[in-house]
Amino acid sequence: MGDGGMAVTRGLTYLDFDVLIERADQGAYRVRVVNAPAGPTPSSSFTVPFSQLELENFVLKIGRPRRVVRRVDEPETAAIKAFGSQLYRALFHDELEVNLLRSQSQATAMGMGLRLRLRLSDTPELAELPWEFLYDRSRNRFVCLSDRTPLVRFLEVPDPPRPLPVSPPLRVLVMISSPRDPSFAELDVEQEWAKLQGVLSGLEQAGLVHLERLETATLSALRQRLRRDDWHVLHFIGHGGFDPHAQDGVLVLEDQAGGSRLVTAQALGVPLHNHDPLRLVVLNACEGARSDPTDPFAGTAQTLIQQGIPAVVAMQFEITDPAAIAFTGELYAAVADGYPLDAALSQARQAIYTDVSEVEWATPVLYLRAPDGRIFDVTPTTIRTLSDEERSRATAEREAAEREAAERATAEREAAERATAEREAAEREAAEREATEWRAREREREAAEWRAAQLRTASDGVDRAEALLRGRDYAGALAVCTEVRREFGNSADPALVDQAERARELSRRARRQQARRRWRRWGAVGIAAAVAAGIYLGWRLNGTGPEERRVAVLGTRAWTDTGVDCKAGEALEIAATGSVYHSNKNKRGTSVGPDGDPDPSRRRANVPGLPDADHSALIGSIARQQPYFVVGRSTVYACPGDGRLFLGINDRDVSNNGGQFSATIKR
Repeated sequence: MGDGGMAVTRGLTYLDFDVLIERADQGAYRVRVVNAPAGPTPSSSFTVPFSQLELENFVLKIGRPRRVVRRVDEPETAAIKAFGSQLYRALFHDELEVNLLRSQSQATAMGMGLRLRLRLSDTPELAELPWEFLYDRSRNRFVCLSDRTPLVRFLEVPDPPRPLPVSPPLRVLVMISSPRDPSFAELDVEQEWAKLQGVLSGLEQAGLVHLERLETATLSALRQRLRRDDWHVLHFIGHGGFDPHAQDGVLVLEDQAGGSRLVTAQALGVPLHNHDPLRLVVLNACEGARSDPTDPFAGTAQTLIQQGIPAVVAMQFEITDPAAIAFTGELYAAVADGYPLDAALSQARQAIYTDVSEVEWATPVLYLRAPDGRIFDVTPTTIRTLSDEERSRATAEREAAEREAAERATAEREAAERATAEREAAEREAAEREATEWRAREREREAAEWRAAQLRTASDGVDRAEALLRGRDYAGALAVCTEVRREFGNSADPALVDQAERARELSRRARRQQARRRWRRWGAVGIAAAVAAGIYLGWRLNGTGPEERRVAVLGTRAWTDTGVDCKAGEALEIAATGSVYHSNKNKRGTSVGPDGDPDPSRRRANVPGLPDADHSALIGSIARQQPYFVVGRSTVYACPGDGRLFLGINDRDVSNNGGQFSATIKR
């Protein structure tokens, strides 16, 4: 606005630079310039320079802004420059780039701008690409950030609209939808309305914009307001999306009861198409610029263009409150100043870029059916000059709205970060718990498999010994039984002990058969002499007399047969010496005496029934059955019943032990 209270209209004019992308064979594309100051170009190949995964990762990185990005060295800024540079090189190469540079030079020489119009009607799947990030690295600039090179997605449809003569104020009808439905996040409609009023208060007081709010966000309320008054702009704030079943964009409006109602863009376009003064729809809704890869008009914005709306501005990513405030205020101010819509959008992008974020400026997308971008012919008019007090109040209100939006965005970001941290901590805890449970299950499974393998080995050995015994191969049966008893006779597993007992019984039968065979061969005298010699040698080797016996208890055996039979009520005095190396066969670890290792942490490996005894201590049992008792260095044991005395090691797994104890047993 100039001195004297007159609105100054910028008479910007543009030359068109039309880029058409068409399908080629086998999923490829062709690109050519169909209209430009430097003339058309032949077709050349075009290849999307990103995989689908790379595109999705890029959108995830910059499409959901969590903080205001203000530094040029931020990762997001570097990412969009790299992305935009690749897209620029893929589109403008060889003759196309030469044509673009010549066309820009001709437009500049004529004092005009160059409007880049992307024609994607034949390739709607390419509308998903964020073309607004096109970046000319050689000139270090984003193409559509300049008033001289605005970028629009031009949809060529029949009956292009004519500019509407408008005398200020520009009439904007605001529709804020927040239905009572837990499926959608609830909006603070009063706060949203206050934000919009705050950012446009200066334009309203200057008589450039008139802002009104629709009482309820229903189609019936919209139709009534459109019948009663002329509106130039519909500004929608709410939730939006894309319905793959209807193959159309949808907006979440309200029903008569205040609940949610999904309204397709085609249904919304019916009353809007019949309202001739309407020239622009602004969709501040999630996924408002989303399109379908097979239909250029499937998204909300594209369908509204098809329904006859001259221009639609939609958001291709989520946008923060500070960026939305800067964008809205600058867009309407530039339109009210007489800028073509694409140039006004460039002004709004610049406001976001310089004042708020170096990432979010590309979030708004312009879909246009007006060939020259002019949807209004704003008539300059004399308006009241604001006083210093009014101007200061308007500025203060706008700054307060911006501060409030920034503070709310910061609070929301911090809440989101806390929620993310809590979720990640819970996920880590769940993963650690799952890993611990998995390791426990694996140990149980391995133990079960090992036990099953041991049982199969022991059972197979006993079965083989029985077969040899039936075949009268007594020596072979004895050898197999000896092997089974040596491997499993000292096990703490009752099932393995049963197999060892079967082997012991088979050994007795084999010896009896051998004895009969020897009796027949040598006679009774020879057998008696052998028995006497055996008794004498056993007495000499195992003790100093019938009332005392010395036994070597190996650390690698769970149980050792002492050869001492105990009668019920009989007292046995047991004393022991020596050392055992638990968990170390090479005797390099810490040795323990008969009293065992006093470290409580090792008791988890004790044999069942002695959880509180010292680990690897010398223990005893009648017939290897519970209850077990601790011998240690010495003890006096009263036999609870008849049976054979066994001495062993208080260790569930003795296979990796070493050393031995020497025990003396006296009656």
